[in-house]
Amino acid sequence: MTTTHVKLTSAKIRELKALARKIDKQESASIKARGRKAFDRHQRLLKIIKQLRKEREKRGLTLTQAARLTGIAKPNLSRLENSTSITPTLDTLCRYAEALGMTFAIRLTNVGATREPGVGAGSHGKSHRLTQGHN
Repeated sequence: MTTTHVKLTSAKIRELKALARKIDKQESASIKARGRKAFDRHQRLLKIIKQLRKEREKRGLTLTQAARLTGIAKPNLSRLENSTSITPTLDTLCRYAEALGMTFAIRLTNVGATREPGVGAGSHGKSHRLTQGHN
């Protein structure tokens, strides 16, 4: 099998470089947008963890006591409360919330929904709630 190499002219090289820059520019915006969304999701997670820690402290519970109530090892709870790169499971968050006498709830809403369900939001405001905890 023989391979044929095509010789690129300087005009074709300029054209391909311009195309590459155009693609890079378009992809850059998309990558940045996905990065911002991931960052926002992580910030919401950190906020939830901060709320759990605040509630634990409000109740006067030590990490040792919280570990006993949750069944989660003390070092793992410490990492959960103090790490900025933690990604706990839903089960972990639910167990921690339940140990503090709280319920962990997730509400799913359609993107672009601006009103609460039942307040004239129409079909775009449908909300589904997943609740884990004591009823």
